[in-house]
Amino acid sequence: MPIPQLTLHGSEKQRQTVDQTRVDACLQGDQTLTAALGLGAEFFAGMRRQAWALHDTGKHQRAIDIILGLAALGNVEPGDPALLALCYHGLGNESAADLCAAEAETLKAALALELQAQGET
Repeated sequence: MPIPQLTLHGSEKQRQTVDQTRVDACLQGDQTLTAALGLGAEFFAGMRRQAWALHDTGKHQRAIDIILGLAALGNVEPGDPALLALCYHGLGNESAADLCAAEAETLKAALALELQAQGET
């Protein structure tokens, strides 16, 4: 078996750890991909810390890839667009940076309104 195929298939032990019930539930729409993969808050927090570290070391595209990957998994936090804006700015893509910065401001305003509404109840 070629090396790439080995990597894709993993070891026999790894294949045996797949919970087919979770996979089936995900494929049938009864469970999210995040739940099927067993990803929790700790995983997402760790990935965001990694994205910030990559940004801090000038590896902007890698940080962007992580944040967009988290978004693809349905895990978006209000600080994500701000980090994307900084990364796109670091890459010199000012139009994308401006769009992300505007989204960050919109989320910040919405969050402030929500916190204000909660304080009134």
